[in-house]
Amino acid sequence: MKNFLVYFTILFSLGGCFSESSVDEREVVYQYRDVEYLMINWEDILSYPGEYHAYVYSKSCGACQSLKQDILDYAINKAKTTIYFVCYQKNSIPMIHNADLSKTIGMTDADELYIGGTPTLFGVVDNSISFYVEGVKAIKKELEIK
Repeated sequence: MKNFLVYFTILFSLGGCFSESSVDEREVVYQYRDVEYLMINWEDILSYPGEYHAYVYSKSCGACQSLKQDILDYAINKAKTTIYFVCYQKNSIPMIHNADLSKTIGMTDADELYIGGTPTLFGVVDNSISFYVEGVKAIKKELEIK
């Protein structure tokens, strides 16, 4: 009986090594440091040539945390347009709650630019704001993230 248990244990262990379920199926987890080369300062948000996006997030923002993996995966693997990341820090980025954000469209001076909250995504074309969306659903829709 003892031999049977030893053989059974060995066979069961070996069988598990070769089964498809033993393949590591963990999801890749990205961190903001993975896009460190895309981090910019707020005052530089309109400084780059061409067309790009600027994503403003806060490390303490729950909505930003829920979007984090999707936006990082998109930036690293799927983006057709470069996405720069701007980390919100209190008193460094003007935030005006309940403001008319459509007034930001066409702005060319970062000193006049503001956000209504985080997360926020700007579209920038030739140093001018082309679109502005905020919130997880709006950003996912704009970037076509499922």
